[in-house]
Amino acid sequence: MAGRSNKGYLLVYSKGRKKSNYYLFYDKVRLWSQQSMLLLNYNFYKNKVLLGLVKYVNGSFSLIKLAHGLSLGSIFKTIIYSIKLYKNILLGCRVFLGLLKKNMIIFDINVGNNNFKKVASSNGTYCQIIDLNLDLNLILLKLPSLKKKYFFKDCLVTLGRNANIFYKFSVQGAAGWNLCKGSKPIVRGVAMNPVDHPHGGRTKTSKPEVSPWGWVTKHSH
Repeated sequence: MAGRSNKGYLLVYSKGRKKSNYYLFYDKVRLWSQQSMLLLNYNFYKNKVLLGLVKYVNGSFSLIKLAHGLSLGSIFKTIIYSIKLYKNILLGCRVFLGLLKKNMIIFDINVGNNNFKKVASSNGTYCQIIDLNLDLNLILLKLPSLKKKYFFKDCLVTLGRNANIFYKFSVQGAAGWNLCKGSKPIVRGVAMNPVDHPHGGRTKTSKPEVSPWGWVTKHSH
């Protein structure tokens, strides 16, 4: 059983029965290669986001986020030059924000120097370009929350909308659905008995919150 030893002792809390492990490279930024990519498969998930298996021109494979509307055999690439961009504006291409035009739809925006901090990276989300102020190197975007915010024009974005747009309508019929994805429900300590957790069997007290092994989990500043 997941999370237990061969003798049945619970060793790891909140561990599910994850059945799939992906050892392919997940390209989050898509800036390291400007080669064309060919979509081969799209049945991979990471943090509930749909990923696609692509093959580069040099023969290497990678997992990337997909745009809504792509199909098997679609070709896209990372474009950093405006001359090449307007000759072939393809769905799913990775471009700089300053190269785009007004009212275009984009997603998966890299913010600041941290390339792993993203905006509009959830299923079905997107941003729309409202205004361009190239004198100040700022682009006004409408976020998925309908708020408007300025971004620098050198941010990397992906053309289109996030795939798996009907994810919010999906219904998980049983708890085993999440167990197979690696997550497991956590029971509150105050809902247990004293033999199961230090919080069990008590209501309000001045004692600090602790883990199941008695370690203090919250520290006062």
